Amino acid sequence: MCSVVGISYVYDIWLQRSTDDHVISLFVHIELDTINFAFHCDYKH
Repeated sequence: MCSVVGISYVYDIWLQRSTDDHVISLFVHIELDTINFAFHCDYKH
């Protein structure tokens, strides 16, 4: 599930992997008009 965590003026895709918590965090910044929405997705397995 993805949820809006905030608004950023910089858009980029970050993929962070945590071996301890086994959590993959995907930060997707999508530029919409003049406003960029930051989406935070956590994949636990």
